[in-house]
Amino acid sequence: MSPSVIRILVAGLLVTRALAAATIEQRVLDLFESKCSSCHEDDQDPELSAKTDLASLRRNDKYVRAGDAAGSSLYKLVTLSPGDKKRMPKSKPSKQLDPLSDDEKKLIADWINGATVPGVAAAHGPASGDDAVAPKSARPFITDAYVGAAVLADLKSMPEPQAANMRYLSLANMFNERDASGNPSYNAEEMVYCRTGVTKLMNSLSMNPNIVPATPVDEHEIVLRFNMQDYGFDPSLWSQVAAAYPYQIRQNLESMAEAERILKALPIMRADFFVFVFAQPPFYHKALGIPGGTGARGADVELETRLGITYDKAILDPQAVRAGFQRSGVSQGNRLIERLPRPDGHYYWKSYDFDPNRQNERGADIFHSPLGPANAALTAHSELKFSHDGGEIVFSLPNRLQGYMLITGLGKRLDEGPVNVVTDRNPDSRGGRIINGISCVRCHADGLFMTGFRDEILGASASLKLDDADRATIKRLHDQARLESLMSADAANYARAVAQCGPAPGGKNEPVNMLYMHFLKALGPGQLAGELGYDKPGIETLLASAPDAEVKTIAGKFSGKAPVPRQDFEKAFPAMVAFLSLGTVAPHDRLALTEFGGNLDNISTQRNESGSEVTVRAPIKNRDVKTIEPEKPDAGAEPGGGPAIRVTRKIVGGVVGDVPRPKIRINADGSVGTTPEEKPQEGRPGEQAPAGKSGRKVIKIETPKPGEPDPADPAPPVRVVKP
Repeated sequence: MSPSVIRILVAGLLVTRALAAATIEQRVLDLFESKCSSCHEDDQDPELSAKTDLASLRRNDKYVRAGDAAGSSLYKLVTLSPGDKKRMPKSKPSKQLDPLSDDEKKLIADWINGATVPGVAAAHGPASGDDAVAPKSARPFITDAYVGAAVLADLKSMPEPQAANMRYLSLANMFNERDASGNPSYNAEEMVYCRTGVTKLMNSLSMNPNIVPATPVDEHEIVLRFNMQDYGFDPSLWSQVAAAYPYQIRQNLESMAEAERILKALPIMRADFFVFVFAQPPFYHKALGIPGGTGARGADVELETRLGITYDKAILDPQAVRAGFQRSGVSQGNRLIERLPRPDGHYYWKSYDFDPNRQNERGADIFHSPLGPANAALTAHSELKFSHDGGEIVFSLPNRLQGYMLITGLGKRLDEGPVNVVTDRNPDSRGGRIINGISCVRCHADGLFMTGFRDEILGASASLKLDDADRATIKRLHDQARLESLMSADAANYARAVAQCGPAPGGKNEPVNMLYMHFLKALGPGQLAGELGYDKPGIETLLASAPDAEVKTIAGKFSGKAPVPRQDFEKAFPAMVAFLSLGTVAPHDRLALTEFGGNLDNISTQRNESGSEVTVRAPIKNRDVKTIEPEKPDAGAEPGGGPAIRVTRKIVGGVVGDVPRPKIRINADGSVGTTPEEKPQEGRPGEQAPAGKSGRKVIKIETPKPGEPDPADPAPPVRVVKP
């Protein structure tokens, strides 16, 4: 058969299978829309409707085990007997729903198992992308030697002074992952989205004016280079995180050793790990230079100053606009949003959020007090000034992507929003937590999605007793037409910047969040080979014979298809690497990250980030729980003004302090050791200070009673008077 005929036949096969893949996916979406969407739409987890992101759902081990319909809870629930109360679609006494037909159940099974044509066993990989029709062997297993060779070849292609600014991120572990049928978990199209996620995050940490993509340097486009100068990225941040990188395996690879000699630093990290670390505090704040690391009041004012905004003047500008409403998708109470003009033409949005428990208190209801906050100087009547509990700031970067900041009512920077004020309803948020950086990137995937909200303040103000000046101010600020026009323009600018970062999946599957959640979620059997860089059959059985008890436990979970939490896997990782003779895991520190609830006193007035030490990361169960209690004005303060706060910590099982502590060090054998206690070093504003001794901390914000000193203010010097 001639080559031309073969090419024609292959092309025909590609088209046929692509159409078949589209057909089965469309049929699944149609089924979800007709049988599931009445209960599982929008914020319902999982979303099962015509809008469902099937690629994301297929990787969600909570509901779907790709390639294993029988082991997938989604399939199990629809195949329960009609009389079972857990059977889906679920019937109610008031509304009886028929079970799915045998053909409908088979359709779901075929989709989960990866078949491109209903009824045909999966054998050709995912349903879309270049890998959709390739046999399993067409995608090679990427080794550390391949990655090291790609890095070194790229470094040697440029002068060493230029090469010194380069760092690399690897997608090899995701490229190597397989589902239960042995097919790649991420097809070629999804790997492109992962590269987009890296580019989007890097540019979201940059104050430079241009979008600069991460550059693939290898044949499979999974080793990505970035020039730190292109993003204004501080090399010391790379060094801090590299010192805590848990996946560095020393294998005596000459390529890696030479690359490290050229850079005088660790050359490469996993992309999902890097995104996980830098998309949340403290490193999100450090990389972007978000002010407030000393825990002082007015961090929002400092940010405004950096952006060229003088608040009391900007709020009087004709282009300033507001909208207030009783309900929003994030705030627990009523919410007011505000846009202020900036001298450079970029935007600055700020929300004012309220604890719903204070809804009926003076200053906490924006429908009674719409002209706050106190520093706005919008009215001479104190009863019209609201006093908020917290807020979110969204501001455009020079490259038109967005930066984010969470604050208390006093303008103190927060790592995580108090759950009684704001809650994230996205299923990826883990309990509704809003963590600055990643939660905002995920929520604002399309920019300022608030378009469509209608202001409710202007209409409600008709019932208020207002003088002419106050009524005119409300009318000027609450202009619905101007609000919608500015929101649309800002969203369009952001969308153009996002498009420059690369293709994205659309819908709720935001590319930065794809990488973040890949690292965060529990591991499944198909990830084990990619995580370890070990491509031999029977890896679970082999690990089960290891002498280390933790390795045996991990192997048992993988064999039983039980989810393995990331922290448990990391703990056993050095022993697994040693047992498989893959090399030695380099000793490393541990990071205190907000998502893992580490040793961060997130809203302490004593917190200071002037040091640069990395600190121990505590278990998730020990994370800080923050709420904001009703706040009252300081004694003698103007009603409606910003109240003082104090932080109260309830300690269980430990002592909290703000003194330096020994570094936690993970040794090559997986044991934990410490280095001698070190004095914190001075660093630039925004860097993390050493955390205090760990313990379970439940944190809430309280108000000092009238006449009490504010713990946020430094204590006055004590005078000693001799008799």
